[in-house]
Amino acid sequence: MIKRLVYMLLVMVLPVTAAPEKAPRELEGGWVYAWGDEFNGTKLNTKKWAYELGVVRNPGASQAYTKDCVRVKNGKLQLISRAKPTPNCHYKEGSSRWTEKIKTQPFASGSVTTRGVKHFEAPGRLEFRARVPKGKGVWPAIWTMHVNDYGWPANGEIDILEHISQEPETC
Repeated sequence: MIKRLVYMLLVMVLPVTAAPEKAPRELEGGWVYAWGDEFNGTKLNTKKWAYELGVVRNPGASQAYTKDCVRVKNGKLQLISRAKPTPNCHYKEGSSRWTEKIKTQPFASGSVTTRGVKHFEAPGRLEFRARVPKGKGVWPAIWTMHVNDYGWPANGEIDILEHISQEPETC
């Protein structure tokens, strides 16, 4: 069976209509609600999600991920981006790994994942609501990733949503 993780790598999510208090157990088409998060509360549910921290992916990107750029408010997950020098928590002086060579990035951003918390087995249905930002330099995305030790791209990334802000007509 294929096992996948859900990554929510949204540079910034703008407020959308609040989520219902509770998801229905049975969904249209005979699907059964097995896992989800309606983001009710005031902080990230770490039994369902993990924070991504520091410099994680995409050599050449300019952000380091931080917990303070992740918010839960009014039934919404908000992943925020800020123009502020941000230390890379993975930095190691003299390291040969690119994710550890970068000491500071010019931007802070939010990212969450189910890696190490929850994986999903196929077949299945995934639903989400997202509002993505406009503006040059942002690249919001929602992905699934295969659970293996091969790393990207051999791990089988599936882009559910990836909006390249410099190309507003491309999804």
